[in-house]
Amino acid sequence: MVKEIIPEYRNQPGPAPPGPRPKAPARRPALPRIPLSRNLALVLAVVAILGSVAVSSWTAGLFDQRPVAKLSADRCVLFCGGNIAFDASRSRDPEGRLAHFHWNFGDDFNLIESREKTMVHTYSRPGQFRATVSVEDARGAISEPAFTTVVVVPRPASDVPTAWTFSDINFSIDATALEGVPVNLSWAFSDGSPPAAGPAVSRQFLDNGTVEVTATAAYNGREVRSSLVVHILNRAPSASVNITPGGQCYANQELRFDGSASSDMDGTVSRWWWDPGDGSPGGTGESVISHRYSGFGLYTVELEVTDNDGATANTTVDVYVLRDLLITGFNATVYRDPNGAARANVTVRFSNDGDAKAAGTVKLTVTACAPDRTGIWPAGESSRTEPFPDPVYPGTGGLPITVSDLLVYNDSPERTAYYVELSYQSIIADKGWYQA
Repeated sequence: MVKEIIPEYRNQPGPAPPGPRPKAPARRPALPRIPLSRNLALVLAVVAILGSVAVSSWTAGLFDQRPVAKLSADRCVLFCGGNIAFDASRSRDPEGRLAHFHWNFGDDFNLIESREKTMVHTYSRPGQFRATVSVEDARGAISEPAFTTVVVVPRPASDVPTAWTFSDINFSIDATALEGVPVNLSWAFSDGSPPAAGPAVSRQFLDNGTVEVTATAAYNGREVRSSLVVHILNRAPSASVNITPGGQCYANQELRFDGSASSDMDGTVSRWWWDPGDGSPGGTGESVISHRYSGFGLYTVELEVTDNDGATANTTVDVYVLRDLLITGFNATVYRDPNGAARANVTVRFSNDGDAKAAGTVKLTVTACAPDRTGIWPAGESSRTEPFPDPVYPGTGGLPITVSDLLVYNDSPERTAYYVELSYQSIIADKGWYQA
């Protein structure tokens, strides 16, 4: 058997190697013959289907309409921190029901998707804001937004929460965030002060108490009000004392205390209370009183006044009352009695620079003591009181009172210490320690 050798063509140039002869294509089976009437029916059916699709598309474009948003608010102006109720319930969908409401209140990025037709929003900062709502139907179609304009006004403020009467208080609304917005601002005061207009006003109040200050903001025919309270403090009255006669005065001399010059700038003085400073009861309710000091010395007169609102004020005046009875001389003669006890006759001289003193009203008390000023027993023998028996007239001097047979310091009589008191109507007028 002879094998035919075929040269390798894969990597050689030249004509392609001979391949197998292609087969003849298979014959497509013949379609059955369809009568012409059946072909016409098929064509008409296709045309009907295509026409139905076209009509359906046209009617869908005609009746699938977007919803319509409507928005209203219960106010268009408010103060910071206030609420606005928004209402989109008049929004509608011509083909069905609304599925969602898209809210934006304009003060911050606060787009809210909700099924609620109404919303309440709080505005915390001032300015002019555009609040909007868009509605979405069940097929996802969204309306054009509906909007309303809102003006938020800063709340009124005062520079002080409390102030005295007749002090300026400044009230203001910081309207810088409302520049260009036609908002009218006005003020009213509960104490009857005249009203004012503008973003700032200054007031003085004549009487104490609580004053309510109301600010009104008007915009687009609507008004809103906000109030603040300030406390007005009562000013205390002023106390004044005049004492006559002026200059020097003496014990038992009648003096006139006059407080009628006391005043109250925001009311009236309704009560005067006096303290003469000598322990005696003063006078109340009267602006003028009379008083006598029974002894000499420095006295502080105090006046307290009360105004018609209950506030008080005090003032004091010093009164120096001179001695009208004055010790002018002292003498002690020492001896020993038959029992050997040391005794003394003590004579004190005095003068009267004041008014007349009745007989027996001027008295002298002498007490003998040891050199260290301790008592000598028996006390009844070492201390004695003697009256001046005659009347004492003004301007007289050198009048003597003698205490006789007074028990003195026995060991060394000349070193005896004597305590002397000169009194008038039991009030000490002059006193002091003496030695022979």
